[in-house]
Amino acid sequence: MKLFTIILLVFLVGFCNADETPMFLAEVQGGSGTIVSEEDGRFAVTIENYGRYFNTTDGNSTFSMPVEHLSTVLWPSYAAITFADENGESVSLVTVENLSLLEEENTLKLQVTPVSFYEGELLTAFAEDIDGLDSIQNQSFESTKVYFEITRQIPENEQLCCPGNHWLETDRCCQNEGQGNILCYWDRFVPCS
Repeated sequence: MKLFTIILLVFLVGFCNADETPMFLAEVQGGSGTIVSEEDGRFAVTIENYGRYFNTTDGNSTFSMPVEHLSTVLWPSYAAITFADENGESVSLVTVENLSLLEEENTLKLQVTPVSFYEGELLTAFAEDIDGLDSIQNQSFESTKVYFEITRQIPENEQLCCPGNHWLETDRCCQNEGQGNILCYWDRFVPCS
């Protein structure tokens, strides 16, 4: 019986640790924003004049990356959206189902579902004072910020860059010199050795 208990404990501890996925917070700043209710309980959030870069913090370091990299994220993802106008600021917690960038119009469109309960860690500061999207829909806001909780996608092929190619440290991307392709990774910078 003791052996069975020990094996069970080792299995459960290993299983729980393997479930932890690295996450980071990405902040996108934008100009005016609107919220429109859709038929299926979702909302369409449109943000005009978004910044060309998003800021993210990884431990103690902060870096910026082009907003286009968000199109490679696997959705859905949690997010906190702040809407501000002359009357103050409203905060909503949502699940982002889809994201699209209309670069020529400098518009970011999100398809979101409101979150009634948040059990993560990165957005807890926003979870204390939230407003439902129903109460602020069909309004226009002067400025909008989105804080995405993003799961890091650690690529299986991250060593494809080495040797003969080089890493672009600022974008955390690998330039494949033979074909001109650029592969971007959400995990830490891994130098070619």
